[in-house]
Amino acid sequence: MKIKFNKDYLQVLAKFKAKKTDVRQYLQGLHVKPHPEQGVILTAADGHRLVVIYDKYGSADCEVILPISAALLSASKKAKSPCKLPLEEIQIVDGKAYVLHSSTYERGWFFEDCEINELAVAHVEYIKPIDGKYPNIKRVLDGIEFAPAQNFCVRPDYLGDLQSLGEYLSFGICGNDGKIVAVGGNDEEILAVVMPSVIGYELRKLPDFAKHCV
Repeated sequence: MKIKFNKDYLQVLAKFKAKKTDVRQYLQGLHVKPHPEQGVILTAADGHRLVVIYDKYGSADCEVILPISAALLSASKKAKSPCKLPLEEIQIVDGKAYVLHSSTYERGWFFEDCEINELAVAHVEYIKPIDGKYPNIKRVLDGIEFAPAQNFCVRPDYLGDLQSLGEYLSFGICGNDGKIVAVGGNDEEILAVVMPSVIGYELRKLPDFAKHCV
């Protein structure tokens, strides 16, 4: 197993993956799939929303579901390695996950480059694939048709998590389904879909108590 991707993407994936407390547990980790031409596709979903990230500079030699540990997530948030080099990548090689200063352009794979100083590694841990069902993301995306929504209701914390996609976002509403679709990232490489919490209800008038407000 040889996988690598931009470390900053892990923080986005962690927000969208299923939690143990979720009623609709779906994918308690990240799904890794090689892009057929170049790069790697990373997916996280919890049954209510999903995020798909295309890292064109990443790589993967297999399709797998991997856990996101608290330690790995914490290490991915660090800006620099112990030797003050900027951290750039997560590489997962033969059961070990590394957070390190590396570059797809310059160094390739950590374990193949004897010149990489050990101080360039900010974190290393053993990682074991999750035995689970691969998400059928295509089925969700195929049904999206952008149109003015008539009825939808979305949890505010779901909308707040969309901030992790980047500073500038493009939004669209999927017709009567009420799905919110957002595209973010520096190269529009991050796609998120938030499912509506309630269908068939919309605010048509203010609550009765509003007429008593001064």
